[in-house]
Amino acid sequence: MASKVRMTWRGHRLVQQVRAGAQSGAQRAADLFIEEARRLIIETPKSGVIYYRGALGWRQASAPGEPPANLTGLLANSFKINTSRTGTVVTVSITNTAPYAQFLEFGTRKMEPRPFMRAAYANVKDRMVQVIRGEIQKKVT
Repeated sequence: MASKVRMTWRGHRLVQQVRAGAQSGAQRAADLFIEEARRLIIETPKSGVIYYRGALGWRQASAPGEPPANLTGLLANSFKINTSRTGTVVTVSITNTAPYAQFLEFGTRKMEPRPFMRAAYANVKDRMVQVIRGEIQKKVT
């Protein structure tokens, strides 16, 4: 006599867990990215021109190719994260709303770039992937 085995597959629950993990992982990865971008702006040594800036005293500018120097803190504190989910796709965009952010990142006709977002991504992209994977694994197991 053959015995019967009944199995129920709840695939929708697994999909929900993966989505939740991807969304929380993407948020954590974005936070990691912003933390690195701020570190590059605030903490990395600069080698540009030294100049006097009134009440702010003596300052050192960044040289071309270095992350920008931190003068007022506006650039370092102007990161915004927008997370959206459409179906199974989770999208996270990170922007910097400082009015001069794009000029520093990409340069102008008269100024070489002082990249901080591309440099931050290059520094943390592997850790960002690990964070997202870890969050998905936590939600699924």
